[in-house]
Amino acid sequence: MADVRMFGAEGDGVADDTRAFQHAIDTGEGALELGAGVFRLTQPVVIDLTKTGYRGVSGNQGASKVIMAGPGPAFQVIGDHQGTASPASFQSHTWENERFPVFSGFEILGEHGEGDGIELFRTMQATIQNVLIRKCRVGIRLKTRNRNFLLADSHIYECSDTGLLLDECNIHQMNIIGNHISYCSRAGIRQYKGQPHNVQITGNDIEYNSGSDESSGEILLDSGEGEYTREFTISSNTIQATPDAKGANIRILGNPQGEQIGARLISITGNVIGNREKNIDVENASSITVTGNIIYDGTELNARFKNCANIVVATNTIGSREVDLSGEKTDGLLLE
Repeated sequence: MADVRMFGAEGDGVADDTRAFQHAIDTGEGALELGAGVFRLTQPVVIDLTKTGYRGVSGNQGASKVIMAGPGPAFQVIGDHQGTASPASFQSHTWENERFPVFSGFEILGEHGEGDGIELFRTMQATIQNVLIRKCRVGIRLKTRNRNFLLADSHIYECSDTGLLLDECNIHQMNIIGNHISYCSRAGIRQYKGQPHNVQITGNDIEYNSGSDESSGEILLDSGEGEYTREFTISSNTIQATPDAKGANIRILGNPQGEQIGARLISITGNVIGNREKNIDVENASSITVTGNIIYDGTELNARFKNCANIVVATNTIGSREVDLSGEKTDGLLLE
């Protein structure tokens, strides 16, 4: 492993350790070992796997902190995987130099208004686990094309925009499991255009992601014109906010031109979903199943489906009234 202190890092939270980090990535071997300490960065540390070969970043079981004091991501990971997850689509350099970059065991704290956590570009099997990212603009950003991404057992907290952002990204096979993603202003998990496919969001606590004037939600999937959102499983999560929060706990926006095939094949099952202007809000979508959830306290509506087809809503507990049925009746399901 490449111990960043052996490459000149101070780790005192005051000195700028950017050059030492970049030097260790470019000339060291294997994973970048942070050790205990507070490391200050003012520019992104670029991990270009096409040049360095296999790399990762390992902290000391939570005793390592990276402060991002400049714009951009603290760590920018660049690969060159241009295929799918099918073995036949791989070029040899992906397996020989780029696969499976792992980030674990440390914190990233944003100190700059445009500072992000981790950015992934054309990676294969990137894995982020046991990481804390807080007060960044975007916690984790996936760009262009990535495959087989895994986010597990991590905390993404108080981002000024989004916790996990799929930014015009073509990605298949993504698992988001066992995380806390909370108090981000626009969204906990957000898709902005792109082509995500085969995504599992399971066993997470996704809460209180509100405050932005933009369209917002705990989970916000916006495929945009000509793009798509397909094969999502949203299961066994707690997804809730506060009654005054605008937007929806889960918002799915298909093609704004009205075609229903862009957002489709989505299962929302076994979640606790509540406390927001709307709980579930879906437009221009098809083949969606909403089953076995507790859906509560939508101050405007529990669920709305607009210009949708092939929708199943079954065996949910739905309501926004007190148990004794007193008070204002704001619950309901709207098919528009």
